[in-house]
Amino acid sequence: MDHAGTLWANRISVVAGKRCSTPICVTATVALDTGTATVALEQNGKEIAIDAGDLAWMFQSWTCYCCGSRERKLSISAASPEESREAFYSKYSNLRAVESGEDVRQKARLEAAMTNGDVLCICMRCGSRDEQHMFNQVCDALIMSADLVTYTESSSNTRRRRCSSAKQAVPESSEVVDEAQANQHMEELLAELEIEGACKAAKVRRKNKQKRCNRKPCNCPEGQRGVEQQCQAVGEEAETMKNHLGRESDEDARLAVKIEEKQTLEDAPVEDKDADLAAEIVQKQTGGDDPVEDNDADLAAEIAQK
Repeated sequence: MDHAGTLWANRISVVAGKRCSTPICVTATVALDTGTATVALEQNGKEIAIDAGDLAWMFQSWTCYCCGSRERKLSISAASPEESREAFYSKYSNLRAVESGEDVRQKARLEAAMTNGDVLCICMRCGSRDEQHMFNQVCDALIMSADLVTYTESSSNTRRRRCSSAKQAVPESSEVVDEAQANQHMEELLAELEIEGACKAAKVRRKNKQKRCNRKPCNCPEGQRGVEQQCQAVGEEAETMKNHLGRESDEDARLAVKIEEKQTLEDAPVEDKDADLAAEIVQKQTGGDDPVEDNDADLAAEIAQK
């Protein structure tokens, strides 16, 4: 396979603190008898030799042509696996982070970190079985040349582009299934809400029933039973009026006693004075030699009139 089979291939290096990207040419030769491939990398007409120990780690990812799943694989150096693993995870958090934000449809990607600090990035077509097979052969050739071993693999589902109209029946059936599942989920949610509402209503009824049991029994007539609040208000008002009238009657009784005592005190001295005066006048009339004067007679008449 010549460079026409690659979408792009670059060698990224850091020169004087600046990141530089240089295009490279990828050439693969497949042996018909063994089926293995030999990969040659060229930069500005010079070959890039890849020997054992030249690569610290290599990441490869592709989309399976039959099931549409995205396959990812990480290979590390067999001579220094711990250093290679730490070098990869110091740059990326996981395998999916390598392709974050990129369009990976019908594309295969290879990224290899060299021990001198440079990075090789190769993107190839991967829309058919032959293209996927060729990409795997290139990766296997670099793994054998650099003496790498597989460290971890992962797989995730992706959406594939539907090119022919004959394959559109599958998404329609899946849409029907999705709609049925959505309806079932909605019915389950409504049923849960209905049960929750019924539980709340039952709880409110129990509270109201407990309040009614804690109240005093109603002694109203048969036709007015059930109106507990009105009966209680009427009973409280009647009790208040009774207490008020009782206090007024007590005050009136005390006031009447005071008036009677006052009248008794006022009348008693007058009668005693009149009695003494009348006795004195009678004594004058009976025992005295002087005739009774007219004024004394008038006074005695007035006293007798009283």
